[in-house]
Amino acid sequence: VSTLQAAIGQHPDSAVLYQQLVDTLVNLGAFRQAANWADSAWNRSGGKAASWLLLKADMLRQAKALDEAVVAYNDYLNAFPGNVDVVLNLASALAEKGDSAALRICTQIAANTPYPEDKAAAWYIAGLYHNVARQYLQAIPYFDKAIALQYSFTEAWLEKGYSLYDAGQTANAIAHFRQLATLQPRNADAWYWLAKSYEALPQKD
Repeated sequence: VSTLQAAIGQHPDSAVLYQQLVDTLVNLGAFRQAANWADSAWNRSGGKAASWLLLKADMLRQAKALDEAVVAYNDYLNAFPGNVDVVLNLASALAEKGDSAALRICTQIAANTPYPEDKAAAWYIAGLYHNVARQYLQAIPYFDKAIALQYSFTEAWLEKGYSLYDAGQTANAIAHFRQLATLQPRNADAWYWLAKSYEALPQKD
């Protein structure tokens, strides 16, 4: 990191060096620092290299700086509107911070997109919002919609299982995680949460 920072000091217009530094920081889990350097690269480009602004938003979200991530996503969309993936990332950041605006965005995307994967992602994020709000039973139908559209949507399977577990529906959680473990026998999370669900009964054996 120090070597790359020194190199950028000598070659401040090198996008390659900025990218190497950001990638290194990401590999270290230093998402806030990565966001700061992406912001520096964005400013250095004079607002022309939009990928830096988007990367900044993504890094802020990874750093759980959700308020700042929402601002950065909105800045990007104000400058470059119409990117559904970015809108979904914005909705996800809103959902993670418990902002009900996520539901409005997800409903609009699900109603208007012709692509099943985008529709599934929208329903998943809507379910995520309800899980964050601890409205577990309200979350489940959204995860069901996502899975129906994209049967291999692992995150939706897992989040539905978490909903069942946190709602106290332990037997249903066991059946759900067992189904996921059967479908994806190498999914460690499925086996872990199947065990957690048995433990909650309690059936520790």
